[in-house]
Amino acid sequence: MNGPGCHFPVGFGVVQCALKAGARLKVGALMAVVALTASLLPVTVVTGRASAEPACSSEAPDEASAVEMAVRCGQRVEVASGRTEWSQVFAEQTGRLSLESAVEPERVHKPDGSWTAVDPSLHAGPDGRLVPAASVADVSFSPGGSGPLVELARGTHTFTISWPQALPVPTVSGDSATYTEVLPGVDLRVTATSTGFRHDLIVKTPEAAANPAVKTIRYTLGGDAIAGPSPEGGVRVAAGGRPMAEAGGAVMWDSSPQTTSLAPKIATEQPSDGAQKAAVDTDVVDGHLQLTPDLAVLAGSDTVFPVVVDPYFANVDAVKWAWANSSNANWTVDDAWVGVNPAAYGGDGRLYRSFFRFPTTSGGITIRKKYIYSAKVSMNMHHSYSCDATAVSLYRTSAITATPRSTWGSMVLQKYLDTTSGHANKDACPQPDSTVQFTGALKSDLQYGVSKDWTAYTVGLVANDSSHSGETLDYRWKTFWPKDAKLIVDFDSYPGVPSSLTTATVGCTSGTQLLGTATPALKAKFWDADTTQDLTAYFEWQEIPTGGAPDPSRAPLGNKSYATVRNGQYASVTISSGLISGHKYAWRVRAKDPAPYSQYGGWSGFCTFTVDTTKPDPPSATSADYDNTDDAPHGGPGIAGTFAVAWTANDVVALRYGWSTPPAKSKAVPLKSTSTTLTMTPPRYGTNVLYLQSVDQAGNTSAVGSYNFEAAAATGPKASWRLEKRPDGKDPFASGVAGGPMLTPTALDWAPDARLIGSDTASFSGSGSAAATTAPVVDTSNSFSFTAWVLPGALSGSRTVMAQDGTVMSSFRLQYREDQGGKWCMIARDADASTGALTFACGAAPVAGRWTHLVGVYDHAEGEIWLYVNGTLSATATYAKGWNATGPTTVGRAKDNGNAADRFPGQIADARVYDRVIVGEDITTGTDNWPALMNPIEVGNWAFEEGFGEEAADSIGWGRNLTWPADGAVSFEQTTDLGYAGSFNGTSGYASTSGPAVRTDQSFSVAASLKVTTFGDTNQTAVAQSGSAISGFYLGFRPSTGSPAWGFAAVDADADHGATWRTAQSPTLIDENDKDSWVQLVGVYDAAAGKLILYVDGERVRDVDRTTSWNATGPLTVGGGRWAPTGGTSSVTDFWNGAIDDVHLYAGALTDAQVSAMADSG
Repeated sequence: MNGPGCHFPVGFGVVQCALKAGARLKVGALMAVVALTASLLPVTVVTGRASAEPACSSEAPDEASAVEMAVRCGQRVEVASGRTEWSQVFAEQTGRLSLESAVEPERVHKPDGSWTAVDPSLHAGPDGRLVPAASVADVSFSPGGSGPLVELARGTHTFTISWPQALPVPTVSGDSATYTEVLPGVDLRVTATSTGFRHDLIVKTPEAAANPAVKTIRYTLGGDAIAGPSPEGGVRVAAGGRPMAEAGGAVMWDSSPQTTSLAPKIATEQPSDGAQKAAVDTDVVDGHLQLTPDLAVLAGSDTVFPVVVDPYFANVDAVKWAWANSSNANWTVDDAWVGVNPAAYGGDGRLYRSFFRFPTTSGGITIRKKYIYSAKVSMNMHHSYSCDATAVSLYRTSAITATPRSTWGSMVLQKYLDTTSGHANKDACPQPDSTVQFTGALKSDLQYGVSKDWTAYTVGLVANDSSHSGETLDYRWKTFWPKDAKLIVDFDSYPGVPSSLTTATVGCTSGTQLLGTATPALKAKFWDADTTQDLTAYFEWQEIPTGGAPDPSRAPLGNKSYATVRNGQYASVTISSGLISGHKYAWRVRAKDPAPYSQYGGWSGFCTFTVDTTKPDPPSATSADYDNTDDAPHGGPGIAGTFAVAWTANDVVALRYGWSTPPAKSKAVPLKSTSTTLTMTPPRYGTNVLYLQSVDQAGNTSAVGSYNFEAAAATGPKASWRLEKRPDGKDPFASGVAGGPMLTPTALDWAPDARLIGSDTASFSGSGSAAATTAPVVDTSNSFSFTAWVLPGALSGSRTVMAQDGTVMSSFRLQYREDQGGKWCMIARDADASTGALTFACGAAPVAGRWTHLVGVYDHAEGEIWLYVNGTLSATATYAKGWNATGPTTVGRAKDNGNAADRFPGQIADARVYDRVIVGEDITTGTDNWPALMNPIEVGNWAFEEGFGEEAADSIGWGRNLTWPADGAVSFEQTTDLGYAGSFNGTSGYASTSGPAVRTDQSFSVAASLKVTTFGDTNQTAVAQSGSAISGFYLGFRPSTGSPAWGFAAVDADADHGATWRTAQSPTLIDENDKDSWVQLVGVYDAAAGKLILYVDGERVRDVDRTTSWNATGPLTVGGGRWAPTGGTSSVTDFWNGAIDDVHLYAGALTDAQVSAMADSG
């Protein structure tokens, strides 16, 4: 027989072996505080600077980053978000995850978010009370005085224990504080633990033991918590309707000396194996904790003083293990006892079992509903009765009913898991601690538990062997360290059920889809909590018999897999063959984890479809508004008309339509209908084609049908205002349309040469300036358009170019909006109220210093608003709530809450209002009867038809005649084809205006018919406009690497050197065969596009980028251009040698079509 089974670990102060023979035992209450509830446990997330490949570390913030780091670095990495006081999650270097769950706290979460090891050593807190350095219990002790001896807090709730008298200043040593002589010959000691505290009354002499206050010890209870007895003979404390603390029975012992060779104990902290020990009766009476020591120990003739009376407290759920004995006797057990505590060697002869509750969730990570690949319970055996290995078995049990002691009958052994054996005798052998591990049925049973969503898994250690017998054999007695108990699990998330199923891009519904293809693509989105794992997608499909339904047990018609898809990704397979039109099918999909787990997730629901590959016939159309049977034009561009559309198939569900093919717009139509109507706005005058296409239920599209008709010429504006003072003297506020309304200006100024040289443009201050009609120009509940040229000043907030007033608000506004990203916008409000909802069509942003053409459109038929910027459709928006604003049409302001608002700063010119939709060709192309809105304005035309004298008249009306000296360097020459032309001698002759003719910092165009007599290897300029140092542009011929070529050039700044030259040169070089031949050159600067463009005889031959411009304010020169050599004086040079005729100058950029037409006209 080996030595006795008692062991008294240093630092716990509670008995861990049975009573000596003959000692009395009473059922009392040892208070043990249980741990904080899991809901109060904070989760720590380690944050850091994002990196493509963070440095190897022992931890990472989440599962995905930890797995990546573990695999890359070849080391174990903790998942920081899965860390709690009791458990941890690790990513292994194989890429797998493991949970390690304990029953005693191993670390503490500090207020600053960091973690630290459990450390119960005491120090003074901010309020002077003594607190442990790191404990899961929020506990504090008295620094002396009349305050509570102990205060335990959870959230806003407190539980206090006080000594009846004021306390002396304690002596602090490590985790304990001792208050001396609280009664004569009696010390009071409190000790912090990892889960709570204990308080010991140390009776030092027999005289002290005789004190009535020692025979009945009373502590005052306080705080808002309520204390009461527990079924196990202890005390439970609740606050706010929730358990807060729990205690088992108190015990007492004397200082009798050690009788075995086990390590000696400090008698006032722990009983020796020779100590007399007894339970202490405990009660809660009138708000007091009342302890009644056993007089046989307190006043026995053989009692060795001092005597210690020891209650033990901890927070609810902080202690996740308990013990039970066969007689339900209270005792203090700090390590886990298993088997019969042998009476022959000082034990109490009772049978013990120990139980452990392992959480299944760790921080933000859980194994609930997960796949358990492997599991083991690891225990550290501290002592065994035998020096030889003896059996111990693991069972799954019912939940722990109380700590530290549960009743024997409440702890039911529910399932046998495994048996192992071991030894760790500390007396006779002696032997070190020994680790034992349990597996067996643990994996499968834990799998059962987590599939049932258990929040914890409870096991018990029993001294049985694998045949469930021999528990009462005393040589199987063992003790284990609870602090080392671990449940270790290798787990994996099952793949989620795939979602977002589509068949041939059509989303699955509860019904049957019709598909217009026999080779549909099956697609689904996949989910897996293990985001770093590569899943395999498994698709399968079956044919459904007539009248049948999808059946999971039916053999599939086919299947396909798709490897390597991850969480949140899509996978798709295509059924390449085997489907027949008119037959019905169903498919489903699931995912599988990679090896070694190889677990399937759940099947998706079935997605059902019928194959239908028969295409419907194309639709046809008729229209009374745009009849195509009379060979006559009707309506016009921008004028809506109704079109009746019909088809023959009875399964059409949508009609596609539009002015281009394939048509892009779509209208849903009722199933089995065969006709519908469309209200459409023709985009051009002349021939228009409405394209039509029907779509059936299966998604089959018909061939494209069409309806051809002729639209009449465009109608002009209802009103237009030049807003410019030009040499012709016309009123800038008079409507350019006969009978159109006048504008009445308010506080306008005029900006000379702002858009056209020789013209003053209306300038708006952004504060009091505006112009308005006296009545509405258009009915804004129907289609209409606003257009204007604008040169914005300093923009902020909302600034309106044009609008039309309602009673309270403007219905539409063509304006700048800072709150829409600083862009031009067409805006509609759906009611004449400040609460009316706004619809925005916002596009390009303004460019400082650049004239911009804006068009705002409301298309009532289409239910849309549009914005054009510089001829390009910049934005559209759906708007179908047009209402009629019956107030004035305004320029330079809007109306808000009955008052003028959103005033515009800058210049506005050529404002127009149409009672129809403006279409693209209105803006850039124009029609036979109406020029384009952006049509360049001719600001100079010199035909050289005078035939004599020293002047060529400007025939366009601006009065900018060309003149030259009477020195013969410039003259007229007779031409066969063109009448007269200017003749230039190539050395000194040029003609010029008295001042500038066009702004060169905005878009402009210049054209001339030219003939060269002698080429040479230097530049020859036909037309230019002077700045201070150089010309703003040069049109003529310019040698390229020594060979002459036609060119159009400009410099980025008015500087003779250092600025960048931009030259558009003809790709075909000029040779002697080109001498004395007429050629037409056109140079265009398109400021909006940022381009210099050269045309030769109507053909666009070269573009170059130019985004920087400046305004040359000197004269227009014909036959030469201004330039200065290095260090020289600026003068006109690059003289033309030959003839120049038909010089045209335009404010604005000519289009390709306009240049081509100019060449064709000769």
